Amino acid sequence: MLGLAESPLSSVAGKASWHQQGVSDLTPYQYYELRGETWYCLVQTGDLGNPGLQAAIDGGLPYAQIGNLLLPWTTGEPYYQDTYDQQTDRLAGVVQQIATTATLTVTAGEKPLGVLAVALFEPLPWTRTYRAVLETTVRSLSLALERAEQASQFEEERAALMAFTAFTEQVGNETEELALVRRAMALLQDIGPFDVSYFELQDEAYQIRAWTRGFPEETLVHTGGPADWPSFAQAAAARQATFVDDWNDERREILQTGAYGAVAFQPFFHAEQVSSMLVMAARSTQCWSERDKGVFRAVGRSLSLALERAEQARQLAAQRDALDARSQELTAANEELEAFAYSASHDLRTPVRHVMGFTELAKRALEATPNDKVSQSLDVVQTAAVRMNTLIDAMLTLSRTVQHSLVFKKTALSDLVVQAQRDVGLEFGQHPVRWQIQPLPQVLGDPDLLQQVMTNLLGNAVKYSRTREASVVRVWAEDHGAEWAVSVRDNGVGFDPHHAQKLFGMFQRLHSQREFEGTGVGLATVRRIVLKHGGRISATGEVGEGATFTFTLPKPR
Repeated sequence: MLGLAESPLSSVAGKASWHQQGVSDLTPYQYYELRGETWYCLVQTGDLGNPGLQAAIDGGLPYAQIGNLLLPWTTGEPYYQDTYDQQTDRLAGVVQQIATTATLTVTAGEKPLGVLAVALFEPLPWTRTYRAVLETTVRSLSLALERAEQASQFEEERAALMAFTAFTEQVGNETEELALVRRAMALLQDIGPFDVSYFELQDEAYQIRAWTRGFPEETLVHTGGPADWPSFAQAAAARQATFVDDWNDERREILQTGAYGAVAFQPFFHAEQVSSMLVMAARSTQCWSERDKGVFRAVGRSLSLALERAEQARQLAAQRDALDARSQELTAANEELEAFAYSASHDLRTPVRHVMGFTELAKRALEATPNDKVSQSLDVVQTAAVRMNTLIDAMLTLSRTVQHSLVFKKTALSDLVVQAQRDVGLEFGQHPVRWQIQPLPQVLGDPDLLQQVMTNLLGNAVKYSRTREASVVRVWAEDHGAEWAVSVRDNGVGFDPHHAQKLFGMFQRLHSQREFEGTGVGLATVRRIVLKHGGRISATGEVGEGATFTFTLPKPR
């Protein structure tokens, strides 16, 4: 065995028997694999007959220079030379003893793995029989290598699955970052004598945060390093685990790490940017095995998922804390607002009652000495006081709606509409109304509050369409899957759609009191009730074209 450490594939190649039939004395043989831009001889039998040639092969051969390897590798076809051309491999001076050569590509499935080279010191034509023997042998070797690769992949997958399962079982619900990292490090040390370290990228520099026992503290990595460390930057750019064989600390610009033969890097990301790096280093090998690669990848993926979960848990906890604080603030603000509304409305009743009382006394006094102008002024004051009292009642109604605890029951919307029709009939007397009521569903909600919603919407529909010869009010519901959408449409005066959101504000009105009476609190109350039920309300319309109000109610889960 020469050159690099033995791999499972080269091991199978080394065990294959080339001495078959009429070519049993064809020696020596070499099996080459390409690593980067260099051919390495992984298996050799026999003597090459020249120490200089042996030294050149042991050091690795340039990819593009060695024609005997390049031609079968690129074409996939065997390359035979009955008379070896010494210019083929540009190794003049060390290949004079070679007379005849043959090189054949070794594959696993459809993938080329390496090249088998045969060299003879005596001229020998490659007859059809000799070629058949060599090509059959290479096919047998290819099948053996394919089986070995499948076995290696199976072992890698099994080891990776065991590592993934072990890490998942160990971390449980752990969300502390360094605790997760240390568990991953311990698992990696269980599979081999590796030094493992963890770096975080802070202020454009990597800072070491954790390392395994035995990690040499005299190495410069303990002081950190720049974000463009070559190996770190390579892993970050690849966005996956990367493996470096034949580690060279000077070439990699990480000094005082020359004791290591192979190093692996696993990057982690946050918001698409690299945030940290897990590094595993081996002193006992120059080349990572497929099993070690598989385990490192599996642990890296597991740790990545665990770190993401931990970050999500931290974000959710922060959001929950912020939401709790905001909820407490809103609860306190609502309580203060409700207390103010209740207190203000009660405090306002006394002066309003005084105004109404003294106005009535003044009007009685005028009966003895009538004065039309004064009487008209008193009527205006009395009307304003009555309206003020109505506004106070509306404020109290809204306050009670906010304070009202919901009592959810199965409620038939059709029953609520029938009651609302009765209420509207009492309010608007003989004004003709053509009702168009489509089948309505049962919903889950507070029947008392939902009655206010339907009565208010139907009352508004008639009120704002009473300037028509007859009001036309249509009520229907649509099934939207997770919720019901209930709509009320009229043929009234409508509104400017640019002002739709103002309709649901406290004391917001789009029409004057002389045109249409009201307090501007009704739709605000409707909106509060719908929101308390987990729904939404909206309005659409055009001036002179009527209006449609739609509210949603979630279906029970």
